[in-house]
Amino acid sequence: MTHEPHSDPLNQFDDKIVETTGTHGADIASQRMDELDEAALRYALDIRDEAVSALDLGCGLGAQGRRFSLMGLETTLVDILDIQQRVELMNRLFEIGGLDFVQKDAREVTRSDLPGNLKLAYSQRFIHYLTWNEATELLSLLADQLQDGGRLFVSASGLNTELGEEYPDRNAPPEDRYSPLAPVMAEKHDIRQKVCLYERTDMERLLSETGFEVRSVSTSGFGNVKAIAEI
Repeated sequence: MTHEPHSDPLNQFDDKIVETTGTHGADIASQRMDELDEAALRYALDIRDEAVSALDLGCGLGAQGRRFSLMGLETTLVDILDIQQRVELMNRLFEIGGLDFVQKDAREVTRSDLPGNLKLAYSQRFIHYLTWNEATELLSLLADQLQDGGRLFVSASGLNTELGEEYPDRNAPPEDRYSPLAPVMAEKHDIRQKVCLYERTDMERLLSETGFEVRSVSTSGFGNVKAIAEI
């Protein structure tokens, strides 16, 4: 499968569609870093001398996980997209050897799929593909696996972005908010799956209810919700 960007920009950041599965939207991390990416990398620098590991969940093409690995962290990538050959190539090219890949639907991830000594968990632009209950189960699993002081860097597509325009479940509570985007937005962003779009208060609640201490929640210029939380 090729992953060539489409020509038309998606937003004010000039992001373009870089296809992954063909139904899960663009791989933004392969095009640029945002403030959540940078915060996660700063934390990786702080813990790189410890015997700890990192996780990139819903990794897409694996750009951020590769950065963690290049910084010396044993890193596990998880995605439904098969990027095993890409990971093997990255290990050879960069001579890192500490980058592992698990091809799995996040709904089926178990404790045995997660790395030991987990100190950094990262998930960008992914969790909205899960129902609220599925997201709760997954984050609870991460909370149990993370070491004390470990951090989660997570983002979700925002209800108050253009994705929320004519979104069928816009007025539903997050527990019931799970539907396809309006056709125009689904076509533009290449998102064909059902999604649960988030507001800031939804993210705060999700993290608190799954055992995390919220350090910060913010909204990007596009309107997506980004958070940092700690165990």
